Amino acid sequence: MAWYDDASLYYGAPADVLAQGDIVVATTGVFEGNRGDISPASPLYFGEERLVRVWLGSTGTLPEAPSLGLRARWGLAMVLPHACALEKEFNERVGSSRNGRAR
Repeated sequence: MAWYDDASLYYGAPADVLAQGDIVVATTGVFEGNRGDISPASPLYFGEERLVRVWLGSTGTLPEAPSLGLRARWGLAMVLPHACALEKEFNERVGSSRNGRAR
């Protein structure tokens, strides 16, 4: 059975929503320069990682985008707030530590 053939196995009732701090199974990826397999098969198992070629540059000179690979995997991820909320929290921590009020 493919992973998403039966949505009821993976998604809650419509009233359920994700909240900050929830742990979910998700695909994650990291781009890497000029690397990867030309066969873009997705990871099949939890924790398995694949390095695939996203695109191949033809000349390797600017202004062309360089060849690019993606290290993709299925794994655990945490639901986080919007990036500006993370930055605000970080800046508050830095400010409090400078004032001698480190938590």
